[in-house]
Amino acid sequence: MNPTSKSTTTLLDRVAACATEGHESIQNRLVELDGEWTASRMVKATLGVLIVTGFVLATVHNPYWMILPAIAGGLLLQYLFFRGGILAELYCKLGYRSGMQIDEERFALRTLRGDYRNLPTMAEVEDKESIGRFEDEGGPALESAEPLYGPREAAVLIVAAGKELRKDETK
Repeated sequence: MNPTSKSTTTLLDRVAACATEGHESIQNRLVELDGEWTASRMVKATLGVLIVTGFVLATVHNPYWMILPAIAGGLLLQYLFFRGGILAELYCKLGYRSGMQIDEERFALRTLRGDYRNLPTMAEVEDKESIGRFEDEGGPALESAEPLYGPREAAVLIVAAGKELRKDETK
C-alpha cells in the first residue's frame, strides 16, 4: 500500500537495472508491481473510508457529521468527471503512480523477459528456411546465442516502443 520506493528513479533506470540483474530481478519486480497501489486506488479507498466514517459518526454522535460523506461524494464526483482531482494530485506528489505508469513498466519488463517473442508480427522475415523450421517444429525460428542489445539499450528501445504504441492508440 505504500508508494513505490523507486518513485524517484525513472522508468528507463528501473527497467535497465532489472535487465542488468537478470531474469529473477525482472520476476521479482513484476511481483512488486502487482502489489503496488495506484494513486486512483488510494483516492477511492480514502473516499470510501470518509463516507463510511461520516455515516457512522452521524449515527452515533451527531447528524452534522453527514457533511463528511457529502464532501467525500463531491470529491468522488470530481474524480469521476475530471479523471484526477485534488486527492489524485496529492497522492501523485506523495509518490503513488498512475495505473498507466505501472502498466508501462510492466509491459517493458515482460518484453525484456521475452513474454512476447513468439507472437506473430507483420514484419517480413527474409530467411524462408527458418520460417519453415518454425512452422514444422512449433518453436521460435530464430534464436540468438548472445543478446542483441545491452541492458540499457534494450530498456531504451522497449520504453520508446511503448510510447509509440500509446501514441498510435490515441489517434
